[in-house]
Amino acid sequence: MDVVQLTTHIDATAVRVAINEDSFTTRESRDPIADQVRAETSRAAVLVVFDGHDHFVHDLTEGSHRIGRSITADIQLEDPMVSRKHAMIEREGSHIRVLDDRSLNGVRVNGISVDLQQTLVDGDEVQIGDFVLRLLVTD
Repeated sequence: MDVVQLTTHIDATAVRVAINEDSFTTRESRDPIADQVRAETSRAAVLVVFDGHDHFVHDLTEGSHRIGRSITADIQLEDPMVSRKHAMIEREGSHIRVLDDRSLNGVRVNGISVDLQQTLVDGDEVQIGDFVLRLLVTD
C-alpha cells in the first residue's frame, strides 16, 4: 500500500469514527445526553461522565470527589492515561473547582490545560484521559 492509499484509508476511518452517532467524540454529540440529564435531575449539581459510547451520572454533593484509577476513587476511570489519584473536584455551596492531583498526564477544562486548579461553571467540560466530565448545575 503506498502513502496515498494509506492516507486515504486513515482519513476514511477517521470520518467513519467521527460520524458514528453512538460516539460522544464532540461536544455537540454530548449535548442531547446532557440536556436529558438536566431535565431529569433534581440534584443541585451533577457530573455526566462520557466514556466513548457510554455515559454515567455522578451526584456532585458537598465536599471532595477523588477521580482516578484507584479503587478508592469516588469516580473511577479505567484508562492507562489516568493516574490512580488523578484529580479532585471540590464543591463548597455554589463554588465548584477541579484540582490536578499531581497527575502524570494532566487535566484540561474546555480544552485548556489546568495548572493546579480551575473554577468550574455550568456546562464546563473536564477532560481526563479519554474521559469527558461535563458539569451540570441546576440551582
